[in-house]
Amino acid sequence: MSRTLIVYIFGVGAILLVFLLTMLGDPDPVNPHFKATKSLLNTLFYSCSIVATIAVAYFGYQSVWSNKKGDLRAVLIFGIAGMAIVVLYILSFNPILAPNGDNAEYIINAKSLVERGGIYRLDTRTETPNTLAAPGLPLMLVPVYVKWGLDFIKMKYLIMFMGILILPLLFVLFRMSMNFPASCFLSLIGFSSPYLVANSTTIMTETPYLFWSLLTLIFAIKYAQTKSISLINYLGLLIFLTLAISTRLIGVSLLLSLFVYLGLRLPYFKTLNRKGKAGYDRSPTLRFFVLFIPVLLVLFSWQWIQSQGPTSPLNIFLNMGVGQHLHDNFISLFNVLADLLFNPMAFRWYRLSPEHNLPLFNIAWLPVYLIIAIGIYSDLRRKRLMGLYTVSMILLILVASFTPQERVTMRYVSVIIPILI
Repeated sequence: MSRTLIVYIFGVGAILLVFLLTMLGDPDPVNPHFKATKSLLNTLFYSCSIVATIAVAYFGYQSVWSNKKGDLRAVLIFGIAGMAIVVLYILSFNPILAPNGDNAEYIINAKSLVERGGIYRLDTRTETPNTLAAPGLPLMLVPVYVKWGLDFIKMKYLIMFMGILILPLLFVLFRMSMNFPASCFLSLIGFSSPYLVANSTTIMTETPYLFWSLLTLIFAIKYAQTKSISLINYLGLLIFLTLAISTRLIGVSLLLSLFVYLGLRLPYFKTLNRKGKAGYDRSPTLRFFVLFIPVLLVLFSWQWIQSQGPTSPLNIFLNMGVGQHLHDNFISLFNVLADLLFNPMAFRWYRLSPEHNLPLFNIAWLPVYLIIAIGIYSDLRRKRLMGLYTVSMILLILVASFTPQERVTMRYVSVIIPILI
């Protein structure tokens, strides 16, 4: 048995064990409303959890000991397990607006876009332009506001719908580099992450950004692997990359990883063409510049427009100095990264009650860091986009984040939970 297979089996077993303990644990992380309620909701929750766990165990076994393609039985098991986890998403729906300012800000910004034609601070007396706001999520809420007004329940439905669509996107992304059982295995675990389930019912940017970023990664890989530039892949990549960055500025990490990913494919040395003459393969070079020239022009134009206001993210970054919060950001990231994946206490803090604080660092989670490090190293060696994206985001958080609090860092990192898994 090869050393790589042993490490892979150990990783699959460790992930499966943690998944079992999480899914069959306290239902509180999924729905705080029926924890103390003796009703059919508890039975439904445990039934869906057991079905999902059996499916994960099945695909975990198949991914290690078999390279089978997706037969009808496997497709049915994956579909049933996916529907079971979708039920968990639906059970998690919370009709109450979360008690923090971000939810209200996104709704106010959508109202401002409809009534003022721009993003203004309508909650202040002066109503100055809000140049720090990311326009992505408010723009998505505009149709809901136009049709139903300040009906945040409908807005929550939109966020949850995008969260449910994450499962097929994860499967497509993993299937581009893995066999069918491994793709199902990782998709189900990533989709059932308690942090993602909890965030699917809040009017926040985590779920929409994850949705757009997955589409960006899928179209980026297709764009890079095709021999000629496909108009559909090109336009899809441009649109989804723009939507991801406009939803959360941390999406710049997608741009950085794409720059490296496509840059590594540039023909730095002469190659032989079909006629046997030395020359350059122009396709990768053309693909590189055709993508980045318009993206960079739009990005810099947007930042220049924002910089004309009282402040902007770029001005804050330039004034704070590169690396000013590097040490604090590193400690914050190290404290929450492993817990964020599966530790139930890492996603109960949103209840904002004294008995649900963030967990302290536990040395028992060190094996998770080891698995993450092995995975990133393996991806970087193979020049895979997901590994480059993970590294780009982590570096951007360490260097550019000026809010090193753990709860903020968790929000930044939560959008790559499926990739880390």
